[in-house]
Amino acid sequence: MEPEITPITPDQTFRFACSNCVVCFNECCRDLNQFLTPYDILRLKNRLGLRSNRFLEMFTTQHTGPETGLPVIALKPVDGVELKCPFVKTSGCGVYSDRPSSCRIYPLARALSRSRETGKTTEHFAYLKESYCLGHEQEKTQTVREWIEKQGLAPYNEQNDRLMEIIALKNRYVFLMICSQ
Repeated sequence: MEPEITPITPDQTFRFACSNCVVCFNECCRDLNQFLTPYDILRLKNRLGLRSNRFLEMFTTQHTGPETGLPVIALKPVDGVELKCPFVKTSGCGVYSDRPSSCRIYPLARALSRSRETGKTTEHFAYLKESYCLGHEQEKTQTVREWIEKQGLAPYNEQNDRLMEIIALKNRYVFLMICSQ
């Protein structure tokens, strides 16, 4: 079933809490379709004490993004049935302090848009409500800004936004090359 996706502003509140007291604890770590940014990879490989090539070989799959032509890196699930994250344990995330940005921000999603006229970027957020997740039924409320602060997302967003700059420059270059032909 598809998640219910609701746009939300940085100062709006939402209900969510996750802990091992919630019946669905660790369910989001299954049916894995987890993409990693370069900063996610850096944090995880350092956490595990691995060289980049070894981390990528052991824990990821790679394909080329059709729109960008850049590599897209995803976590490789542990098994073919549950598609479980390689870092999830019964007690929770085994790399929690260095977990990827998409894990940190859940149950939110973040996107950036850039004005063609001014070049100014704007953040957009959405609240994801998935049917299996009972974290939405918990009493805890917080704003998007509070969640971002509590989850330590600032360095992830900063680094991931730099990647978006590279992709935007590449796309602009390709566009200019096509137009000049």
